[in-house]
Amino acid sequence: MASLAKTPALDKPNLAEDWTAVLSRRGKQKRNSHKVIIHERKKQEQLWTPADIETNPERESKLMQKIQTCIRKLESSSFWLIFLDQLQTPEIFDRFLKAMGSEGKM
Repeated sequence: MASLAKTPALDKPNLAEDWTAVLSRRGKQKRNSHKVIIHERKKQEQLWTPADIETNPERESKLMQKIQTCIRKLESSSFWLIFLDQLQTPEIFDRFLKAMGSEGKM
C-alpha cells in the first residue's frame, strides 16, 4: 500500500511523449533465428509423401465432385464476376503482368 502512495498518478497522459521500443536480448535473437533457419532447411529437404499409401477411387470421385461443385459455385458468384472484370481493366492487367514477369509472356 505504501508503494502505491509513492507512485505519481497520471491524470491526463501526454500523447506527445516519446515511446521507447523494448526489444528482446541480442543473445536470444541470435539463438532463435539460427534454429529457425535450420528448421526451414530441414523442411525444404523433406519430400512430401501421402499419409495413406492406398487410394480409394470412390472417395477420390466424391472429392472431385465436391471440388467441381465448389468451382461452379464460385464461377457463378457475383464476387467472381466482379473480380474478373477488375482483373481485365488495363491498369490492373499491366500490374499483374509486371508481377508475373517473364511468365506472362508464355
